[in-house]
Amino acid sequence: MKIRESVASFLGLKGNIIPIFNLELLSNIGWHMFEVIWQPFVLSMGASVTILGALDGFNKALKSLLQLFMGRISDRVGRKKPIYLTE
Repeated sequence: MKIRESVASFLGLKGNIIPIFNLELLSNIGWHMFEVIWQPFVLSMGASVTILGALDGFNKALKSLLQLFMGRISDRVGRKKPIYLTE
């Protein structure tokens, strides 16, 4: 346990950074597995690669706008309540 703590403090990984990193790592692995299945499925339905790219871009734009909106709500209400709503 001492080695883990000394490595974490040497790398600057204090507080909740490690759990957040692990959560995001698992989340991204799951989403990439979803995309591996989703892309061929959409293409098999007759969509072109252009439509697939447009859907992906729309998804990322929507997430970016949602992140800005949720950031303003978090500033007004507090950080923990919107986190519980999004998870």
